[in-house]
Amino acid sequence: MINANIAGVWYNITIEEKHMARKKKKYNPIKAQAASRRKAHFAAGGTTAMWRGRAVTLDESTSKARKNKVACRGRVNTEHDEV
Repeated sequence: MINANIAGVWYNITIEEKHMARKKKKYNPIKAQAASRRKAHFAAGGTTAMWRGRAVTLDESTSKARKNKVACRGRVNTEHDEV
């Protein structure tokens, strides 16, 4: 029981606590199959990079961000450099 003062009026409020029971997870065959494939991959010595199936490295020749970075950090020609 809680005593609450709302707008100058005291109220006695009773709060009931209700506990929800845990729900049992349903068996999902698709998730089970994916888990077994993942487990077999790592048991055979596979790495996370191999599991993802692609390299994380950036292709320097086609990356617009890398080209802009190289161009930005290149030497800037000014009048006093030509002398």
